[in-house]
Amino acid sequence: MTTPAPAPDLVLPPLYYDGVSPEYHPPSPRPGPVSLPTQGVTPGGDPLAAYRPGSTEPWTVAVLCALVQGIQARVVIETGTFEGLTTIALWRALRGQGHFTSLHTVECDPVRFEAASRAIAAAQGNDPSCALNCYEGDALHWLRQFPTGQADFIFLDDDHETNHVAAEACLALRALRPRGLLCLHDVCGPHALGELVRTLGGIVLDLPRLHLSGGLGIIVK
Repeated sequence: MTTPAPAPDLVLPPLYYDGVSPEYHPPSPRPGPVSLPTQGVTPGGDPLAAYRPGSTEPWTVAVLCALVQGIQARVVIETGTFEGLTTIALWRALRGQGHFTSLHTVECDPVRFEAASRAIAAAQGNDPSCALNCYEGDALHWLRQFPTGQADFIFLDDDHETNHVAAEACLALRALRPRGLLCLHDVCGPHALGELVRTLGGIVLDLPRLHLSGGLGIIVK
């Protein structure tokens, strides 16, 4: 019996154009594995304790990080910093890409913004490989100011009111480059944002939840 040949490694195409050079960016070296934040975890304790107050589930964060690395994203936006756990994981996913990257995170609550900014600064240290910028303010206002077609990946996870998310998604799609990815959290459950995702041509992943709402919506521009 003939042994089948091993499947070739998947080679991602150089998708993203920088708006200046007439050449596409060449593929970067494959980044290392993503490590999720572990603050608040003690030996024998609840490994999900840090996420239970409302942060995105760690397995959903792992999907986000895999997508960021898979498309070799250079510019990433997150709305809804909350406690900074997802922010730190995305930053870690970006910093090993082999090219300059930037992460922008927006939080409207001043108390949460201050606390998350401290946690993010402590995790980041003096590592310059990925520029991480924290902003306090309304996500809709911030996205309106962002240049058109300059982001590769956007994750929306702030105000879950349907009209707000619809407006936010439209602004996010404007901010994305062609073939960029827009992801939305809490698309399954009481917030019922899955229909919006499907209306915009995306897919809904009903992933395991830590809270009443969860799941991930993915839209390709």
